[in-house]
This record gives sequence, C-alpha cells and structure tokens, in this order.
Amino acid sequence: MSEVDGLDGMRARLAEWAHELPPFVRAAALGDTAELTRLLAAGTPIGEGDDRNWTALHAAAASSRLDAVTLLLDSGAEVNARDTKGFTPLLNAIEAHPGVVAALLAAGADPEAREPRAGWRPLLRFAEYGNAPGVRLLLAAGADVDACEPDGYTALMAAAEYGERECAELLLAAGADPARTYWDRTPAELARHRGHSELADRLAAAARTAPSGGG
Repeated sequence: MSEVDGLDGMRARLAEWAHELPPFVRAAALGDTAELTRLLAAGTPIGEGDDRNWTALHAAAASSRLDAVTLLLDSGAEVNARDTKGFTPLLNAIEAHPGVVAALLAAGADPEAREPRAGWRPLLRFAEYGNAPGVRLLLAAGADVDACEPDGYTALMAAAEYGERECAELLLAAGADPARTYWDRTPAELARHRGHSELADRLAAAARTAPSGGG
C-alpha cells in the first residue's frame, strides 16, 4: 500500500482491506448505516469484532463515520471496548472529525485511556497527529494537560516535535508546562531539533515566563 496521510489515507487503507473484515465491521468502516441497521435487525451482536477484537465502533471511529458511530452508540456499543492491542475507539479516532470525538466522549469514552504499547494517552496522540479540534474536546473533557507518559513524554512535547502549532497553543493555554524536559530536552529544543523554528521560538518564550522550573 502507498503511504497516504490524514483521514483520506485512513479511509483509503480501510477500503483496501475492508473485504477481510466481518460484514458488520466492514459496514461500519465504510459508513454503511443501512447495512449496519439490517445486520443488527438480523441479530448481529453489537460487540462483534474481527480476530483482533476490532469492533464496528473501532472501525467507525477510525474512519470518522459519524452516522455509524451514532447508530452504534445508540444501539449499545461499548464505548471503551479494547481490541487485542488495547486500543479503544477513542484512541482509534486520532484523525476523526470533531463530531466523532465529541460523540465518543459524550457516551463516556475515557479521555485518559492509555494505549498499552507505549502507554500514550489520547491527548498526546491527538497532538502528535495535529487534530486540534480533538485536542480542544479532550481538554474540555478533563484530559490532564501535563500528564507524563511512562518515558516522561507529554502532549506538548509531541506537538512541538511534530510541528503542530495550533495544538501547542491550545495546550499552552490550558496550562501545559513548556519547561518540562524529556531526555534533557525542553519542548522548544524538540521543536528546533526537528526544524520547526518558529514554534521553537514560541515555546522558548513561554518557558522563560513559566512559573514551573520544569521537570
């Protein structure tokens, strides 16, 4: 498969291997609410998944199919279900439109649910992918702006390293610490190392006026 970024890329990848998914999960991935309704009426369990326990709600969230997400949640789908890698639908929604993220959070999705491999929370993942509306929604839902992952990495560091200025500004406005360090590098230094000079200057200025001495 060719590498394509963003939601269009995610949908393209799902379309390529949708034939490998169970019919119920495939319908969710493609946003086919008529087929979802038909299968539910025929008795398909709402929590049916593939061999990785990737449920229809995981698929609909990953491909940002709001109508499918709404239908599944209204039909009783488990909003915090985990696949065999430990991902919840919210952790799969990193490239989704804000309506999908809002629907998941309103249904009780845990904004602090870690993905188990690296221990990253949704806020960090959304910041890394530049999903600023998602970052805003997660912060409003109570996500810890300065939560440290097991290796000491924060959402602001991810936004800095990947050059996501809007996400960085949202995190700073919510109180993220720009002086905290990761392997002896501040967010500003992470941004500069990756060539994001303007963002690095902004973060360095924020660190100079930060009340914290960093971590």
